[in-house]
Amino acid sequence: MNKRDELKFLIKEENYDIIAVTEVLPKNKKNVQIGEEELKLDGYNHFHKDFTDYNGRGCIIYTKESIPAYFIDQKDKSFIEDISVGIQCLNQPKLLITCIYRSPSNNDQRCIQELQETFEKTNIGGTHYDLKLIMGDFNIKDINWQNETTTHEYDHLSTKFLEAARDSFLIQHVQDFTRSRNSDTPAILDLIFTNEEGMIENLEHKPPLGKSDHDVLSFNLKCTNQARPCQSEKPCFFKGDYDTIKTKLSSFDWEQELCAGGIEDSWERFTDIIQDTIKENIPVRKSSTHKFRHPHGWTTQH
Repeated sequence: MNKRDELKFLIKEENYDIIAVTEVLPKNKKNVQIGEEELKLDGYNHFHKDFTDYNGRGCIIYTKESIPAYFIDQKDKSFIEDISVGIQCLNQPKLLITCIYRSPSNNDQRCIQELQETFEKTNIGGTHYDLKLIMGDFNIKDINWQNETTTHEYDHLSTKFLEAARDSFLIQHVQDFTRSRNSDTPAILDLIFTNEEGMIENLEHKPPLGKSDHDVLSFNLKCTNQARPCQSEKPCFFKGDYDTIKTKLSSFDWEQELCAGGIEDSWERFTDIIQDTIKENIPVRKSSTHKFRHPHGWTTQH
């Protein structure tokens, strides 16, 4: 039984509403032609970029025909592959779903900029999306997602990626290894990001399909009714001017600044200096804070 047959069997068994797949196309595409009929699944609409003369591996998103999903046409990126669809959820909120693939051989730092732009984008073509689900095979390892740390230096790809995710205020839900081939160190390569904490429930790791060494990730996606949105400012630490911060903090005579009064006065003066320095050198962005009611769930699979 090949990977496609296994996927059909899994769909029949689990009755998924949404399915995201990466590496749709084989590595050697010269002698392989994949027609549109081969990509179809009964009962599902499917969305993907034009694979004619396509140079990458390809991403595809399937949604049940009963779900009001639509393709979001965006300019192709140079360093990552992605596909996005929009969905009108029950009781008004719009959901943006993006599937991403980054080749493990692409270590160009510019892919981080493209990933961060994807993370932060909430308005596309004049439409605002209240909820975001970004998932896929990022192929970025050496990150401990439980405490959001990495052992690499600041200019390493893993560190830059972690900072981009933090500064975009997204929640990453995968905590266990998604690839564990005998010859390789186990790693978390497949990730699920959302912009709200309660969107992902019952995350499960299922056996890989076919000859793949990546787990199938299955989870419940909660799309809920938005109420009383308000705008708040959040610092974007990834874009901070840390050279200026270092210079300014080094210019203070800390003994004189902090020894004039008691402990409480010194602490207040210290925090004032730090907060003022952050405000001057760390940009902020507007971020919507939502309260939710009337949850409506979808079971989805990547």
